[in-house]
Amino acid sequence: VEDLVATTESILDGYAAVWRSAELAGLADVAARAEAALMRLGGWWDRFATTTVSGVPHLSGEEIAASAREVVAALTRRRESRSPPTATFWRQEVARFSSPRTHAEAADALVRERDLEGASGLLVHWASLLEGAALERTGPVWLSIATRWVEQALVDASPGGRMRVRRFLELVEANVGGAVELVETIAAGRPARPLREEPLDRDTDDPDEDAASGEERVAAAYESMVWHDSTDDGIDSGMIDVDAPGGESTGGAAQLQDAAELISGVCRLVNRAVTSWCAADIAAASRPSADERDIVAGWLRSLRHVRRILTRAAGVVAGRDQEPSPGMSPTEFDRVRWQRDLAAERLIDAAVQATETLWALAAHRHIGRRRRVRTDGRGSVGRLFAALLAGDAGGASAELDLVRERLADRTVLYVPLSRGGRPDRIAQARARERMLERLAASLPRLGLVTETVALVQLAKALEARRPPGAASVSEFDRVFESATAALVDRIVRSAVTADGSADAATPRILDALSLLVPRLLETWMTHARQLRLSVLERCRDDRSFTVIRDFVERYGGGLFTQHVLGPASLRGILRGGVRRHLEQLAERDAGESGVIASSRRPERLLADLASGALSLRQAASRVRLVLESVAENHAEYRDWNSTTTQSDRGECLHILLDFLRVKAEYDRIAWTLRPVNMAHRVLARHGATAAADAWRRRLSDETRETAAGLVQKLDALEARWSVRLASVSDRVRRPFTATLEQDELEALVDPAVAELMTGAPVGAGDRLESRAEAFLGVASGSGVEVPDWLERLGTAVDRSLAGHESGAGHEAGEARDGGCLPHAVPWLPVAWDALQAQLGRP
Repeated sequence: VEDLVATTESILDGYAAVWRSAELAGLADVAARAEAALMRLGGWWDRFATTTVSGVPHLSGEEIAASAREVVAALTRRRESRSPPTATFWRQEVARFSSPRTHAEAADALVRERDLEGASGLLVHWASLLEGAALERTGPVWLSIATRWVEQALVDASPGGRMRVRRFLELVEANVGGAVELVETIAAGRPARPLREEPLDRDTDDPDEDAASGEERVAAAYESMVWHDSTDDGIDSGMIDVDAPGGESTGGAAQLQDAAELISGVCRLVNRAVTSWCAADIAAASRPSADERDIVAGWLRSLRHVRRILTRAAGVVAGRDQEPSPGMSPTEFDRVRWQRDLAAERLIDAAVQATETLWALAAHRHIGRRRRVRTDGRGSVGRLFAALLAGDAGGASAELDLVRERLADRTVLYVPLSRGGRPDRIAQARARERMLERLAASLPRLGLVTETVALVQLAKALEARRPPGAASVSEFDRVFESATAALVDRIVRSAVTADGSADAATPRILDALSLLVPRLLETWMTHARQLRLSVLERCRDDRSFTVIRDFVERYGGGLFTQHVLGPASLRGILRGGVRRHLEQLAERDAGESGVIASSRRPERLLADLASGALSLRQAASRVRLVLESVAENHAEYRDWNSTTTQSDRGECLHILLDFLRVKAEYDRIAWTLRPVNMAHRVLARHGATAAADAWRRRLSDETRETAAGLVQKLDALEARWSVRLASVSDRVRRPFTATLEQDELEALVDPAVAELMTGAPVGAGDRLESRAEAFLGVASGSGVEVPDWLERLGTAVDRSLAGHESGAGHEAGEARDGGCLPHAVPWLPVAWDALQAQLGRP
């Protein structure tokens, strides 16, 4: 249904865009045809009254037509105006708008025409309407257009241009207060410590520092306390209903998700603007104005408060309904917990983004200041980031040493929400990982290669401090990937010879990679050995798997049914506890024996549990392993369920698990090769074709025998069980170099989009199309899923288009992160001999 709505909406939006453009261009015939097509399709769609059906995305043909008509009328009057439109003009026009969609289309048109003043007023007024259903439907669109506005406005680095951006962000902050108030209302369900104003020039209060230790101490102080609600009315609920699982998006957890995403987006806008101002001041060797410093100081205070209420609200939302209510089915419990956990995750994401924005604000305070030598040994992330933005390698190295000392006793692992993790600790751990990730991507730009490798090793060493509780989550791979990409980028840039010859640079690149990759692989292999990629790795050897196979063959009938293995039921059982599920089965069997057909009851399992032949603990452990295996490979389970006859019998499920063991072994090897793949991706995006080809051939030679061995295992399984699972076969039979070929395809996207937008480089689009044709025969599974390569290609195209539409230029191979760290850090030249020395060349 969602795909149908999205497709219909894209067609209607296309008609509206043609109508608007043709009308403004004076093409009356084209405009009339587009209007007629829009009215015809919109009228047909509205007959189904989808806007009255809960759970279906809002789409109204009449609303789209009315918005297009209003935008055309407003822009026509604007063009007919003899003088530049004033604020009064736009206030009058806004009064005629019938929906937020009209604001969206009008603001989008003004941004495309680079009318920053007019678009600013519309965006601010539109922001004031982002509440309830309007926030859900148009919040992401507002953020997209506001981001493009900020990108265009930051091109003007003059005092007037900076003032325009500051004023816009101040007004936005004031007009999105409804989202903050919503989060604050939810957060009121926990005891709030009093806000304490401290002098902003005190380094101990820097939000750029970890900002977590103090809140950890305060949180720990409340753990033994009981909070009594002075307004207790006997109803266990907040002022706002956060209970409704999948209910109306205007209330409950869904509304909280939208509010968190809006707050996170506004934080990114502030981060982008402040980072740009820092870079401009560094280039001009000047200090920010007094007005700007005051505004930044105000943002520092407000963002600290916002970060606190975000984590508190996440704790309130995640802490409710931890156990299913009596009589609640696993499917219903999964819906409730899924909605709660998703809302809490969005709030945590927003808190982490607020922390990152606080680092940029703190760096702004240090721009233009004379760097002081610290005597107390306290590091400051703000001073460190300021040194990075200034291209001060020496200052950055000195501050990095202090920050590393402060991180030495911190925790970067966290217990996820699904296993009872605390949102405040999750936010703190993820913020530290985010800082390590940004630093790892920034340091190589200043030539600090040795420091980058040491930072990666520190990130891994910090994982020795494990949080109490269930299995913890590591985000080390993000830090490692950022460091690897930046280091390879450093090598490619330094390898270019004076004459710019690619032939001369290729041997240098390969030689340097042969020094770098082994150093990184040692740390990566340590991480890979400690990481469980699949639950089936617990029964990797045949002896361990025999126990699971015998259990499934004996007890699978009536236990592993298609109903139980459905996504919602599966997640609900795992969330509520497998032991609890088995106990409920036994209770129902005692009360309903003879009522339920024997084929739908695990009779043998229940009989052995009742007689004591099988312990409940042992049964729960093995059932959990099977259910977790299906849950983490549900695409393969759908393939199994739709293409095999054995899927109707639960006692045959061990066949699927056997195939999944081969897939897990393949995925483990592919995971260990990720550093090699990361290096190749950078080479491809930089256009180092010869080096990328040589790197791919080397990987192919080294993995050929391993890949052939996995294919032989798969062939033996297919012959033994007379079963072929396309989703497993297509993956295992692909060479380990397939990912590298995908990287080469994606590297052609940026030039192709550039040709589409600017006309150069000529032929880039044809090269992309020709290369993509070689992938047309590559499918995924039984054909139900969109091929992975096509999904990745579509994402790359969307990202590239968004970058060009924002008006910001980007170098090849760089992510489009709005000019924030690390992309705002300059690349300093590093001599080839100096780079080799840092890489360990004797």
